[in-house]
Amino acid sequence: MKTFTATAFVVALCVLWFSNGIGASEPQCRELPVQAKAAIKKHATEIRGAEYCRYRDVAEGDLDGDGAIDLAIAYNIEGVCHDQPGRPGACENNHTTFLTVFLRRGTGYEQIPFIQVGGKGRRSIASVSIIDRRIEADTLEYGDRDALCCPSKKGRTRFALTVRGLSEEALTRP
Repeated sequence: MKTFTATAFVVALCVLWFSNGIGASEPQCRELPVQAKAAIKKHATEIRGAEYCRYRDVAEGDLDGDGAIDLAIAYNIEGVCHDQPGRPGACENNHTTFLTVFLRRGTGYEQIPFIQVGGKGRRSIASVSIIDRRIEADTLEYGDRDALCCPSKKGRTRFALTVRGLSEEALTRP
């Protein structure tokens, strides 16, 4: 009887494991237009880093006033190698956060070049949203006693689309 109970337990555990009840696979990532996925992948490949879609944040809204839904995407590239030997994405214990925009143009998108907006030692971008044709970002800034892993001071910043690309604006604090 003990053998049967142990066998049944192992079988149940295996069923749970392989049905994603335990040991779940990668979380589902938000589907992006092909142009956006390709641009982010190209950026990571060029600097020999790794980008994980589960750490992206995507906002939808009209940024350029044409009535079409545009995308603002904050994403991280980790372990950048540049010219160092080694497997891309495994060269350093660091990450950099970038922000890019894809403006809807007919059936496709026009990319506004990315800008660096955060990363280890600078700040974390917790979320992005599009409000009044601006990109607003909730941030975690580094406090005086924060370790490099863990910024804790809540903040907020805003980015505007200009003729030169994306630009960070100062927020007026009440």
